[in-house]
Amino acid sequence: MEISERLKHLRENLNLTQNQFAEKLFITRQAVSKWELGKSTPDLNTLKLISSTFNVSIESLLGIKNNLYCECCGMPLDKTSINLENSDYCKWCFTDSKVIYTDINSLVDACLPYFLESNDKINELEAKITLKNILEKLPYWKNRS
Repeated sequence: MEISERLKHLRENLNLTQNQFAEKLFITRQAVSKWELGKSTPDLNTLKLISSTFNVSIESLLGIKNNLYCECCGMPLDKTSINLENSDYCKWCFTDSKVIYTDINSLVDACLPYFLESNDKINELEAKITLKNILEKLPYWKNRS
């Protein structure tokens, strides 16, 4: 599916006319029409605006199929968890223009309750060791060693 089709599909799923879609983005209806006909494409700033206005990732608008995950904690990234400022991280690990975890053990402690909740056959010590082994393989922690 081309970007023109994805934009039209998005607009139609939102039950918006081209004019209503354009108004929300502060552009003309003709621009939306050209996108949907494949005569032009939105620029990067407009893609960012579409993404934030309609809660859809730029990757999905462009048809990029990646298995995105947070490079700090390994959490799968989707439009609700991705950090809009830095798409390599989730919104829980990256705040105020920086990764909030500077020590892997503090992240292990933060993730431990969720890990134990989904793995009831493992004790706390085994869970900590497993989590640390997983996290150490992620790009953020690899680059810090």
